[in-house]
Amino acid sequence: MKRVKLYLGSILVYFILSLLIKYNLTIQALLVILVLIPYLIKKYRLFQKTQIQKEFDTVHKMDGYEFEYYLKKLFKSKNYKVKHTPLSNDQGADLIVEKDNITTVIQAKRYSKPVGNKAVQEVIAAKQYYNCHKVIVITNNTFTKSAKDLARKCRVELFDYEVLKQLV
Repeated sequence: MKRVKLYLGSILVYFILSLLIKYNLTIQALLVILVLIPYLIKKYRLFQKTQIQKEFDTVHKMDGYEFEYYLKKLFKSKNYKVKHTPLSNDQGADLIVEKDNITTVIQAKRYSKPVGNKAVQEVIAAKQYYNCHKVIVITNNTFTKSAKDLARKCRVELFDYEVLKQLV
């Protein structure tokens, strides 16, 4: 990891020097650019967060694929690496997210009724298939008592509408 940071640092120094020489920039102009870039990145992330919050209000109107895509954007905004599994034959996983070297399988269920055992069973299988550390089932609704019992026994996290709202 230190080698990567050192390598990236040397690339940054090279980039700065090449800007100074190529465009005949003054150090003051370069400093303005270097201050402006993080500011713009911060503004863009704030814009993304606002968009995700606005979209949350329409989560009950989304279809299943839109809900998966929404969750993908949500986890990316939380600095997770996100991989979308194939739309069919996904082995019980819709998203694979990673942060701090912990990989999590996510099963997304955009339902009009409470989510039952089947979703919990599918994500348990997906944990083994994708060799992940954690598993989560996320819904725009609630979970049946049976699903909650199975999830508790198998250490599956359940994110219902209220938990999802807090995550946003």
